[in-house]
Amino acid sequence: MQSELLHHVKGLGAVVEILPTKARWTYMQRWRSIYAKSVKNATGHWTHSGLDWHAFSWNFTRAQSRHEARASYFSEKATQLLVIPADDIQTAVLSCGIRAPDFAALRTDVYVFPEDLHWTMCFTHEDDSGIGPYFSRAEWAQPLGDE
Repeated sequence: MQSELLHHVKGLGAVVEILPTKARWTYMQRWRSIYAKSVKNATGHWTHSGLDWHAFSWNFTRAQSRHEARASYFSEKATQLLVIPADDIQTAVLSCGIRAPDFAALRTDVYVFPEDLHWTMCFTHEDDSGIGPYFSRAEWAQPLGDE
């Protein structure tokens, strides 16, 4: 499984740089400080029920889902993206040279975002069951009641 995501990204034509463990952790903490801040405020923990994307599925943070999420994600122009699977066994990478790689077929939790974190796409292991994917923007990352 470690090489499945890496093989997938390379197969799409991307140039990839493998992220060291510390960089992977740092990027995900930065991600949480934006997209899971409302989870932390409400529960005292950065994740809800063990999954970062539950920030969106449990309505802690505003996000688009399913077809609307995919349309927003595929319209993004960034060609340098962080691709971080939730499973620490899999390789996290910086993908360069392609836009919006599709990870739905992998049926695993994958977080995709540019280095400035102004948006994120979360593919979930439950996408084909209608739970995900989720797309959010940094400016939406506030508790839904505070808009």
